[in-house]
Amino acid sequence: MLSLVVNWGDVSRWLVMLGPLLVGAVVIRLVQRRRMSRPWGRTPRSGPYPLRTLSAVLVTVLTADAAAWLGAIVLPMLVGVSTFGFLVAMVMFVVWFYRARVNAEGRGWPQRRSPGWAIAAWVVPVVNFWFPFQIMADIWRAGLPEPPRANRAMLPGIWWACLLAFFCLLSYGPAGSGHRVWYVAMPIYGSGVLAVIMTALLVQKVSSGPLGKSAQRLGD
Repeated sequence: MLSLVVNWGDVSRWLVMLGPLLVGAVVIRLVQRRRMSRPWGRTPRSGPYPLRTLSAVLVTVLTADAAAWLGAIVLPMLVGVSTFGFLVAMVMFVVWFYRARVNAEGRGWPQRRSPGWAIAAWVVPVVNFWFPFQIMADIWRAGLPEPPRANRAMLPGIWWACLLAFFCLLSYGPAGSGHRVWYVAMPIYGSGVLAVIMTALLVQKVSSGPLGKSAQRLGD
Protein backbone atom coordinates (compact mmCIF):
# COMPACT_ATOMS: atom_id res chain seq x y z
CA MET A 1 0.00 0.00 0.00
CA LEU A 2 2.92 2.31 0.78
CA SER A 3 4.22 2.03 -2.78
CA LEU A 4 0.93 3.50 -4.05
CA VAL A 5 1.26 6.79 -2.18
CA VAL A 6 5.00 7.31 -1.90
CA ASN A 7 6.90 8.89 -4.80
CA TRP A 8 9.95 6.65 -4.82
CA GLY A 9 11.79 8.94 -7.25
CA ASP A 10 11.57 11.79 -4.73
CA VAL A 11 12.61 9.43 -1.91
CA SER A 12 15.74 8.45 -3.83
CA ARG A 13 16.59 12.10 -4.44
CA TRP A 14 16.28 12.90 -0.73
CA LEU A 15 18.47 9.93 0.17
CA VAL A 16 21.16 11.07 -2.26
CA MET A 17 20.99 14.57 -0.78
CA LEU A 18 21.64 13.04 2.64
CA GLY A 19 24.86 11.48 1.34
CA PRO A 20 27.13 14.42 2.36
CA LEU A 21 25.64 14.33 5.86
CA LEU A 22 26.50 10.64 6.17
CA VAL A 23 30.03 11.29 4.93
CA GLY A 24 30.31 14.14 7.43
CA ALA A 25 29.25 11.76 10.19
CA VAL A 26 32.06 9.42 9.17
CA VAL A 27 34.54 12.31 9.41
CA ILE A 28 33.36 13.23 12.91
CA ARG A 29 33.51 9.60 14.00
CA LEU A 30 37.06 9.18 12.71
CA VAL A 31 38.15 12.35 14.49
CA GLN A 32 36.53 11.23 17.73
CA ARG A 33 38.35 7.91 17.55
CA ARG A 34 41.61 9.75 16.89
CA ARG A 35 42.03 8.00 13.57
CA MET A 36 43.19 11.26 12.01
CA SER A 37 45.76 13.75 13.21
CA ARG A 38 45.99 16.88 11.06
CA PRO A 39 44.77 14.95 8.00
CA TRP A 40 45.40 17.81 5.55
CA GLY A 41 49.03 18.30 6.60
CA ARG A 42 50.57 15.14 8.01
CA THR A 43 50.27 11.44 7.50
CA PRO A 44 48.15 10.18 10.43
CA ARG A 45 49.45 6.65 10.42
CA SER A 46 52.69 4.97 9.36
CA GLY A 47 51.55 1.37 9.27
CA PRO A 48 49.06 -0.23 6.87
CA TYR A 49 45.39 -0.76 7.54
CA PRO A 50 43.97 -4.23 6.84
CA LEU A 51 41.73 -3.81 3.80
CA ARG A 52 40.71 -7.30 2.75
CA THR A 53 37.97 -7.95 5.31
CA LEU A 54 36.46 -4.51 4.81
CA SER A 55 36.66 -4.86 1.04
CA ALA A 56 34.96 -8.28 1.12
CA VAL A 57 32.00 -6.85 3.05
CA LEU A 58 31.90 -3.77 0.83
CA VAL A 59 31.93 -5.81 -2.39
CA THR A 60 29.05 -7.93 -1.01
CA VAL A 61 27.00 -4.80 -0.24
CA LEU A 62 27.78 -3.36 -3.67
CA THR A 63 26.77 -6.57 -5.41
CA ALA A 64 23.44 -6.64 -3.56
CA ASP A 65 22.92 -2.98 -4.40
CA ALA A 66 23.58 -3.62 -8.10
CA ALA A 67 20.93 -6.34 -8.01
CA ALA A 68 18.51 -3.88 -6.38
CA TRP A 69 19.16 -1.30 -9.10
CA LEU A 70 18.44 -3.90 -11.76
CA GLY A 71 15.27 -4.92 -9.94
CA ALA A 72 14.18 -1.27 -9.78
CA ILE A 73 13.85 -1.27 -13.57
CA VAL A 74 10.92 -3.69 -13.20
CA LEU A 75 9.72 -2.77 -9.69
CA PRO A 76 9.89 1.00 -9.05
CA MET A 77 9.39 0.42 -5.32
CA LEU A 78 12.95 -0.95 -5.20
CA VAL A 79 14.38 2.49 -6.03
CA GLY A 80 14.30 3.51 -2.38
CA VAL A 81 15.92 0.22 -1.33
CA SER A 82 18.67 0.51 -3.94
CA THR A 83 19.37 4.14 -3.07
CA PHE A 84 19.56 3.33 0.64
CA GLY A 85 21.97 0.49 -0.14
CA PHE A 86 24.01 2.87 -2.27
CA LEU A 87 24.34 5.30 0.65
CA VAL A 88 25.38 2.52 3.04
CA ALA A 89 27.96 1.36 0.51
CA MET A 90 29.13 4.96 0.04
CA VAL A 91 29.90 5.38 3.74
CA MET A 92 31.78 2.07 3.77
CA PHE A 93 33.62 3.07 0.62
CA VAL A 94 34.77 6.38 2.13
CA VAL A 95 36.27 4.47 5.08
CA TRP A 96 37.96 2.06 2.66
CA PHE A 97 39.12 4.96 0.46
CA TYR A 98 40.76 6.75 3.39
CA ARG A 99 42.52 3.61 4.57
CA ALA A 100 43.72 2.73 1.08
CA ARG A 101 45.13 6.25 0.73
CA VAL A 102 47.03 5.86 4.02
CA ASN A 103 48.40 2.50 2.85
CA ALA A 104 49.55 4.05 -0.44
CA GLU A 105 51.93 6.39 1.37
CA GLY A 106 55.57 5.49 0.87
CA ARG A 107 54.90 2.92 -1.86
CA GLY A 108 57.13 4.58 -4.43
CA TRP A 109 54.47 6.63 -6.21
CA PRO A 110 53.88 10.29 -5.23
CA GLN A 111 50.44 10.96 -3.79
CA ARG A 112 49.03 14.29 -4.96
CA ARG A 113 46.57 14.68 -2.08
CA SER A 114 47.00 14.10 1.66
CA PRO A 115 44.99 11.35 3.40
CA GLY A 116 42.43 13.78 4.76
CA TRP A 117 41.39 14.68 1.23
CA ALA A 118 40.26 11.07 0.74
CA ILE A 119 37.26 12.12 2.83
CA ALA A 120 37.03 15.86 2.25
CA ALA A 121 37.25 15.56 -1.55
CA TRP A 122 33.74 14.09 -1.67
CA VAL A 123 32.03 17.01 0.08
CA VAL A 124 34.07 20.10 -0.88
CA PRO A 125 32.34 21.82 -3.83
CA VAL A 126 34.07 22.14 -7.22
CA VAL A 127 37.10 20.00 -6.35
CA ASN A 128 34.82 17.01 -5.80
CA PHE A 129 34.65 16.74 -9.60
CA TRP A 130 38.27 15.59 -9.93
CA PHE A 131 40.03 15.20 -6.54
CA PRO A 132 38.52 11.74 -5.82
CA PHE A 133 39.69 10.52 -9.24
CA GLN A 134 43.22 11.85 -8.63
CA ILE A 135 43.38 10.14 -5.25
CA MET A 136 42.08 6.86 -6.65
CA ALA A 137 44.48 6.99 -9.60
CA ASP A 138 47.43 7.51 -7.22
CA ILE A 139 46.24 4.66 -4.98
CA TRP A 140 45.87 2.44 -8.05
CA ARG A 141 49.40 3.20 -9.29
CA ALA A 142 50.91 2.76 -5.81
CA GLY A 143 49.69 -0.85 -5.80
CA LEU A 144 51.16 -1.71 -9.21
CA PRO A 145 54.64 -3.03 -10.04
CA GLU A 146 57.15 -0.48 -11.31
CA PRO A 147 56.78 -0.86 -15.13
CA PRO A 148 52.96 -0.42 -15.44
CA ARG A 149 52.80 2.60 -13.12
CA ALA A 150 53.47 5.10 -15.90
CA ASN A 151 50.52 3.81 -17.94
CA ARG A 152 47.15 5.52 -17.86
CA ALA A 153 44.92 4.56 -14.95
CA MET A 154 42.20 3.12 -17.16
CA LEU A 155 40.14 1.31 -14.51
CA PRO A 156 39.95 4.34 -12.16
CA GLY A 157 39.07 6.50 -15.19
CA ILE A 158 36.19 4.25 -16.22
CA TRP A 159 35.01 4.07 -12.60
CA TRP A 160 34.97 7.84 -12.25
CA ALA A 161 33.20 8.37 -15.59
CA CYS A 162 30.44 5.92 -14.54
CA LEU A 163 30.06 7.59 -11.15
CA LEU A 164 29.85 11.10 -12.61
CA ALA A 165 27.36 9.94 -15.23
CA PHE A 166 25.13 8.40 -12.57
CA PHE A 167 25.10 11.47 -10.32
CA CYS A 168 24.53 13.85 -13.24
CA LEU A 169 21.65 11.79 -14.63
CA LEU A 170 20.10 11.39 -11.18
CA SER A 171 20.39 15.11 -10.43
CA TYR A 172 19.06 16.45 -13.72
CA GLY A 173 16.60 13.75 -14.71
CA PRO A 174 12.91 14.72 -14.52
CA ALA A 175 11.31 14.03 -11.15
CA GLY A 176 8.13 12.17 -10.53
CA SER A 177 7.09 8.63 -11.37
CA GLY A 178 4.78 9.99 -14.10
CA HIS A 179 7.77 11.40 -15.98
CA ARG A 180 10.21 8.57 -15.20
CA VAL A 181 9.40 6.64 -18.38
CA TRP A 182 11.60 3.81 -19.57
CA TYR A 183 13.85 5.91 -21.82
CA VAL A 184 14.58 8.18 -18.83
CA ALA A 185 14.80 5.46 -16.20
CA MET A 186 17.07 3.13 -18.15
CA PRO A 187 20.06 5.52 -18.38
CA ILE A 188 19.76 6.36 -14.66
CA TYR A 189 19.49 2.76 -13.49
CA GLY A 190 22.04 1.57 -16.03
CA SER A 191 24.64 4.14 -14.99
CA GLY A 192 23.92 3.31 -11.34
CA VAL A 193 24.56 -0.38 -11.93
CA LEU A 194 27.75 0.36 -13.87
CA ALA A 195 28.99 2.69 -11.13
CA VAL A 196 28.36 0.06 -8.46
CA ILE A 197 30.00 -2.72 -10.48
CA MET A 198 33.07 -0.62 -11.28
CA THR A 199 33.41 0.40 -7.63
CA ALA A 200 33.27 -3.23 -6.51
CA LEU A 201 35.84 -4.23 -9.14
CA LEU A 202 38.21 -1.43 -8.19
CA VAL A 203 37.92 -2.13 -4.46
CA GLN A 204 38.60 -5.82 -5.03
CA LYS A 205 41.60 -5.15 -7.29
CA VAL A 206 43.28 -2.70 -4.93
CA SER A 207 42.58 -4.71 -1.76
CA SER A 208 43.89 -7.96 -3.25
CA GLY A 209 47.22 -6.30 -4.09
CA PRO A 210 50.10 -5.08 -1.91
CA LEU A 211 48.05 -2.27 -0.36
CA GLY A 212 45.62 -4.74 1.18
CA LYS A 213 48.17 -6.80 3.10
CA SER A 214 47.92 -5.95 6.78
CA ALA A 215 51.23 -7.55 7.68
CA GLN A 216 53.23 -5.61 5.11
CA ARG A 217 54.92 -2.37 6.05
CA LEU A 218 54.48 0.57 3.76
CA GLY A 219 58.19 1.03 3.38
CA ASP A 220 58.89 -2.55 2.28
